[in-house]
Amino acid sequence: MSAYAETLAAAVVRRDGPATAKLLRLDESAHPGGWAFVQQSVLAKMRERKSADDFARASEAEAQAVGLGEFSALCGLHLATVGSLAAAHECDAGPARREKLDTAFRLHSQAFKKFLELFRKDGSSWLVETMMTLIHDTRSLAVWADSETSETHTEHLRETKSLLETCFRQTTMGRAMTDDAQRKRMVGLYIVNHQFKVFFALKSLQLCRNLVRSVEMPTFPNLEDFPLNQQVMYEYYRGRLLILDDRVTDARRALQFALDNCPPQCRRNRRLILEYLVPISLFCGRAPSQKLLDEYQIGYLSDLMRHVRNGNVRALSALIDDQQDHFIARGLFLALDQLKVIAYRNLFRNVVALYQAQAEERQKTRVPLDLFLRPFELYREPDPLAQLTDAGSADAGGDAKSELMEHVKCVLSNLIYERFVKGYMSHEKEMLVLSPKEPFPKLSVVNPIEG
Repeated sequence: MSAYAETLAAAVVRRDGPATAKLLRLDESAHPGGWAFVQQSVLAKMRERKSADDFARASEAEAQAVGLGEFSALCGLHLATVGSLAAAHECDAGPARREKLDTAFRLHSQAFKKFLELFRKDGSSWLVETMMTLIHDTRSLAVWADSETSETHTEHLRETKSLLETCFRQTTMGRAMTDDAQRKRMVGLYIVNHQFKVFFALKSLQLCRNLVRSVEMPTFPNLEDFPLNQQVMYEYYRGRLLILDDRVTDARRALQFALDNCPPQCRRNRRLILEYLVPISLFCGRAPSQKLLDEYQIGYLSDLMRHVRNGNVRALSALIDDQQDHFIARGLFLALDQLKVIAYRNLFRNVVALYQAQAEERQKTRVPLDLFLRPFELYREPDPLAQLTDAGSADAGGDAKSELMEHVKCVLSNLIYERFVKGYMSHEKEMLVLSPKEPFPKLSVVNPIEG
């Protein structure tokens, strides 16, 4: 224990940021002796005390004795957190583990607050690596502690939110342009990315929008000046937010940047990006290769692309319904639901292509609406009220056809209004009159990728 405090004291005296940060990680491998140190020294000594808080005070006194000074309280709280986490690892899931995790998070939060006091008083940038370590570990511990209680429990994440907001203020406040102040500002995007993770978990979308506004402020450093991996994470979360705000082309640009700059070895991250990028790309008439989807084993996206391309709205609806919980958790459900519009556009385009292949030249732009009835009936989104229709009435067939025609006209009207189809309907002649030039504009024109 004293040896650990002496090692930490030496790093603090040298103002060695990376070494101090490593010694204050919650990962047991960061401590001298690894897991054996945690089990034999920290956990064993903590069990000799009345409580984890008592152990924290005793550890603080030891740290004071070896000259750790103002960092002594931080050291004591950190060791008590590590001991509480080790105790939690030894418990099965249940009340005992929850209690240990609650204690660990409470102690770690106190340690974080002590650090923020030191960071504010010190005023220099050598502690930014330690701040980054504490941010990462606090969020990870909060997620674990909340998940042990219930899927909807967010008490620990909410406290993490408050701590991250303090970090952001302390690193971005002031107008000083010294090298030290600039270095502190350069932790800003790292904080923002962890705030994104917390705010998305809390479903606080307005707070996410506030983050983007903060990054776009002229006082915030240029994004290009941050490490590329932080830029990738930021654009990934910004892209997800833009999807929810229905800004399709902006979302695609952000997610495409994230994919293009995410290293190939980061397969999990690239797969996550593709889960959002593929549906959004379909709005713009773009889609990744089948080879790419096969490489990352995202089979449902292959099916989704095929259904949209073929205009099979019925199959698309079934796919979305089958994986509804997954899509809702990802925040993709509404965006995928809107792909039905693209699928309807492709259904009508496919019917028109078949008609034009056989029609006389002068009739190619005048398509009888009757031609759409059978394909529409086969491939449209299932009508939940259809089974309630009274099929036994004498004129049920006529009513059904009339109702189907109204649905065709309704969908076509929307497609024309949204500029997916260039033309108009002649209700008198029951005819779709198409523009002779690009009656079905490219999706990249309707939803431009650039600009």
